[in-house]
Amino acid sequence: MTLQVDGRPQRLETHARTVGELLDRTGVKVDPRDLLVPGRSSVLADGMAVEFVDAREVTVVQGDTQQRLMVPALRAEDVVAALKARGDDHELVSPAPLAPVHDGMVLEVSVPITVTVVADGQEHEATVPEGTTVAGLLEQLDLTLDEDDRIKPAVDAPLRASAKVVIRRVTRTVEARQVAVPPPVIKRKTADLPLGKRREVRAGREGRLNVVETITLVDGVEESRVREQEEVVVEPITRIVEIGTAPVPGAPAPDVPAPPVDAARIQAGVASWYDFGDGLTAAHRTLPKGTMVTVTNLANGKTVRVRINDRGPFIDGRIIDLNRPAFAALAAPSEGVIDVRISW
Repeated sequence: MTLQVDGRPQRLETHARTVGELLDRTGVKVDPRDLLVPGRSSVLADGMAVEFVDAREVTVVQGDTQQRLMVPALRAEDVVAALKARGDDHELVSPAPLAPVHDGMVLEVSVPITVTVVADGQEHEATVPEGTTVAGLLEQLDLTLDEDDRIKPAVDAPLRASAKVVIRRVTRTVEARQVAVPPPVIKRKTADLPLGKRREVRAGREGRLNVVETITLVDGVEESRVREQEEVVVEPITRIVEIGTAPVPGAPAPDVPAPPVDAARIQAGVASWYDFGDGLTAAHRTLPKGTMVTVTNLANGKTVRVRINDRGPFIDGRIIDLNRPAFAALAAPSEGVIDVRISW
């Protein structure tokens, strides 16, 4: 027969009748907490195998709690198996599963938690050991991140029960297209017309511009586009309009615009418009993105407050490129360009 003590098997010939007698003759002391298969009263037979595992005192640590146990186990994974047999749903954190168990050994365990993962247009649940990092979750699910992808929480953040991990795929494409350039408008004051009356001296013509833009898509939806390059294909023809200044009998004198307060933070020139961005935004060549700018139409005194979020315009003489809603707050988009003063 074979007697295996703490994982070490030995072949024996014996006249013992039961397992208990065999253990007594071989000097193996059995504690009720030890593992003995089969039991002491089992009758021996040729070729039979008897397994004995001595119970060892180990400390099981889970988070901030710990408990001491007497467990008949040879490897760390056997301790976890014994815990599961008791109804405790634990996973081994350290040491390695095949590490031999000895008295006083400390084992770190965790309980599985369920988290929600949103990626590639799908949402599903995953089960991981408590304390697993987002990076560990991605490895378990065989999910990879490209350089520009976004993830929340961060990859080094530990997960908690019911956590939600959201991955947003970011792609960038380059697009070349041709856009219309509204004609510049020159407004001349003339005393030949009554105050406020207008007369078109020359009809303008829109130009054409080749542009190259980098488009950022988040989960397939366009988030932004940045104009990288511009080339004028057809020069616009300036529209010339005369505005009357002759006083109208009985009419009140027009308001005189207030003089600049800080010349270092004021520019005057031509503003144009283009279709870009949401809300009230604009492009400027040098002002930091995010700067809030007040734009005043010098012809009618209307003002609008815009946020710089793009670069441009790249046509000489123009100081700011407003998006369509911002331009419409100052003048009809059909005017194409207007004389403005900007301050920030």
